[in-house]
Amino acid sequence: MKKITLAIISVCVLAGLTYAASELSDNNKRYSWRYKMTVEIDTPEGVKSGSAVREVSMVFEPRPHNPSRPYHSTIDVKGEAVVIDLGQRGAVFAIIRSGAYAAVTRTIAGPPPGMIEGAEFYSSLEIGTKAQMESKRYPDLCTFTDLNDPLSVKLVKGGRFSVEAQKYLMEDNFEELFGDGVSLKSISVEITDESVTWGIDEVLPWLTALKKNKARLNGSNSVAVFTNELTDNLGAGNFKIGDYK
Repeated sequence: MKKITLAIISVCVLAGLTYAASELSDNNKRYSWRYKMTVEIDTPEGVKSGSAVREVSMVFEPRPHNPSRPYHSTIDVKGEAVVIDLGQRGAVFAIIRSGAYAAVTRTIAGPPPGMIEGAEFYSSLEIGTKAQMESKRYPDLCTFTDLNDPLSVKLVKGGRFSVEAQKYLMEDNFEELFGDGVSLKSISVEITDESVTWGIDEVLPWLTALKKNKARLNGSNSVAVFTNELTDNLGAGNFKIGDYK
């Protein structure tokens, strides 16, 4: 009889734990929003533009026993770099850096995005809400002199760490790489309900293999300290992150 009673109690305890875990999971607060980043470039042939849609997801998991930090938050971003086709001049890529989730939150004023109030605000923004990014918030722009060769990457506009100066210096190589009269015009973000953009693999045929090998553009997946070379500082994740479609 005691054995039966203990068995029943064990089952009840396990059921209670399962229910508690399920309840905790159900108490998680989830938010998401999609944004379209559009890059415009002035050329002698007219304005050239490209855009990409990305999705930001945030989950807040309650921590009832930690009053100072009642929630643990996780952030996930999926999408691709923006590709701007300049025709005979080549292509420009507005790459993804860490903090890509903040493209909207640093452009459209609102509550702190790391808090539930901020996540609620940004996930509730009206479709079509649009704003121009400040130049200091621009993503780095790069190009490939040969789209089939990741080692041919060049910085078009953005920051590069200077060993001599021991700080990041801004570079603008548009005219050097693409000719006179070519320059960045604007970058904007817009809240959208369009599908996340997938298709950059068709432009950069080596990207899938690089992602599979978790390698940087130079093929290295070493955890050693990176060099100052662009090929050693960029990887597949700078061009595509999240689920593959």
